Amino acid sequence: MFGALPQFRTASFVPAVDDEVSLEVRADLAERLGQLIGTRPPVATDQLATLVRSTFAPDMQIASRVSAGIRGLGLKVPEPVTRASQVLERFDDASDPEVVTTTAQSWVDLTAGREALVALDTVVQQDLETLRSAQSAASAGDEGLAADVVTERLELVDLLAAEELPANIAWIRAITERLVAARLSAIESANAELKEKVGEKTRQIRVQYADVNERRPGRSVEAARRPGASHHRGLGARAASPRSWTYRSPSQVVSQPRPRGHPPTSAG
Repeated sequence: MFGALPQFRTASFVPAVDDEVSLEVRADLAERLGQLIGTRPPVATDQLATLVRSTFAPDMQIASRVSAGIRGLGLKVPEPVTRASQVLERFDDASDPEVVTTTAQSWVDLTAGREALVALDTVVQQDLETLRSAQSAASAGDEGLAADVVTERLELVDLLAAEELPANIAWIRAITERLVAARLSAIESANAELKEKVGEKTRQIRVQYADVNERRPGRSVEAARRPGASHHRGLGARAASPRSWTYRSPSQVVSQPRPRGHPPTSAG
């Protein structure tokens, strides 16, 4: 009757899954999760873990999209998003008790990161081009900008480095537009100033070469401004004339055009 007793004593028992997580922890998590999604979740560990995974699964996709967009702009991912992402990444390979325990311990980080993710996802989808323009405007330097605009550029640098991008996006957009307009105005002013200098230099040249125009009416000021223009033009005219010097060969005589009516000269 008692022959199997030693084997019974040496047997090992695997505790029930619910015993791995205290009822107090499960009940507290179920209550918080219920307030978040508007239901009354079960307190069983496996059912609670399944509900946690399904509730936060969309956040994992959003976290990946937001992090890629923010890093692609060269900006820092906000700390709440980083912490929430680290917690969410554990759910893939974690057991049910681990999911329940981790969620209970990291509830504040998860919920704070969830709110930040939703707000940042809206910015990434709607204002990504604004952030690109802001990055370009902030890094372009201060050349040609007034002092008050320089101050705004420095403020824009701080806004882009802060973690409150969703709250500051309207101000970021406004400063960026003013910086772009100020730089465009500075470029136009520089072009106008350069044009005026070129015009003044042209007037000075016209005055300097006024006597050239008086002596040679057919010659323009622009031609006078080109060094050696008349010399090259004269060479071109002689080269085009049929009555020019010709070179036959080293053994031949170089001939020069003669006036009409003169007899040829004897070679001997």
